Amino acid sequence: MSLFSNRCKPFWWAGLTGITVLSTILFFQVVSQTSIDGLIRGDTKDYLAYAFNLKTYGVYSHIWPEAAAAAPAPDALRAPGYPFLLSLFVGTDNETFPIAKVLFVQAALGVLTVIIYVLLYRRFLPTGWALAAGLMTAICPHLINASVYLLTESLFTFLLGAHLLILERAMRSAHFRWALLAGTLLALSFLVRPTSQYLILAYLAALLAWFRYVPRPHWKCVAYLVLPVILAAGAWSARNVVETGRFSDPALTANFLQHGMYINMMYENHPETYGYPYRYDPANQEIEGNTGKILEIIGQKFQQEPRRYLAWLLIGKPIQFFSWNLTESVGDAFIFAPTYSPYFDQELFAITHTVAKAFHPFLMFLGVIGACIAIFQARKNTTAMLLAVVTFYFIAIHIIGAPFPRYSVPLRPISYGLAFFALHTATQHVWTRFKGITR
Repeated sequence: MSLFSNRCKPFWWAGLTGITVLSTILFFQVVSQTSIDGLIRGDTKDYLAYAFNLKTYGVYSHIWPEAAAAAPAPDALRAPGYPFLLSLFVGTDNETFPIAKVLFVQAALGVLTVIIYVLLYRRFLPTGWALAAGLMTAICPHLINASVYLLTESLFTFLLGAHLLILERAMRSAHFRWALLAGTLLALSFLVRPTSQYLILAYLAALLAWFRYVPRPHWKCVAYLVLPVILAAGAWSARNVVETGRFSDPALTANFLQHGMYINMMYENHPETYGYPYRYDPANQEIEGNTGKILEIIGQKFQQEPRRYLAWLLIGKPIQFFSWNLTESVGDAFIFAPTYSPYFDQELFAITHTVAKAFHPFLMFLGVIGACIAIFQARKNTTAMLLAVVTFYFIAIHIIGAPFPRYSVPLRPISYGLAFFALHTATQHVWTRFKGITR
């Protein structure tokens, strides 16, 4: 079946065109009008340092370049995908950097992401439901504002969405080239943000769970899906061993675990520590970067308050992960505080923000419900099942580690699609029951 078969209807094309135009206006106005106080800081500063050092010295290092500095020592603190993108724009003069060009590229990626997900929604939802989910994706302030920052969200969200669309095509056609392209996009995604590195294992687990219903050609495609992932992971690990003597920076895992071990994201339940509890922990200096000690403390916390800690892991963390406010940042849909944003005073942005915020808790909840339904209907709807596997994978990853809402931003389109899938399934069920009663 062609990707566009049964879709060449005026309503579908009018809806897709309208969503594309709306998302283009929102994304490009935001990147052209928003101003951020202190954009170059934190993660952004590291990414720019990597880009400059790559361009100038051919060295992958997060050490901030100084005027007369020699080539810095290489490291593996951050994944190389996003710094490589920035290196295409940065010059050898670290005093100047075409930020506007990068932001416009990210806005374009944002619009493409919306289109990708609308096409994906149409694979498992009727036209009206697919367009409704697409509209919510197009007006999502978190996705739109992500384009304003020199951070991984825009690129990662695009790569994950493109991977899912191509993988869905590979699942339908069982053609090796689509599986190879899907695997390549997945490999690129975890080189941008490492949390997707083990997503391939979730796919394999799902295939094993439903192996009786998987045609033989699909199993052949698995090798082509896995191959780019293995090559990318192996190449990055080999580089790290050669340059740093280690497969990866051990501080990454330790910090990820530590940032998520504090119940309700607070140290000893003190409200003033919310979002950054590790900064207030007297033992922070001792345990920071030490995975063994952090796991030991997590075990102690679980023994002291097993019910409360289990509730934090299974309920509190997922709620935190999908919350509206980016709690590790400045709140609402902003990561760094803007001095001006169209969301402050422009009617279109104010309306879309109000709508998105009002529906957010319901759609995030329904997204999880939709994922559960999709798992039970895996034989009937493989596309929805694919999105469900991705959803539960990322929930599991962030139950283990830090449940920062910023990390759920790339999942918002998936949650919207599954939420409308749940609504569509419920209405179908009610309608079927109603027809049975009236007969």
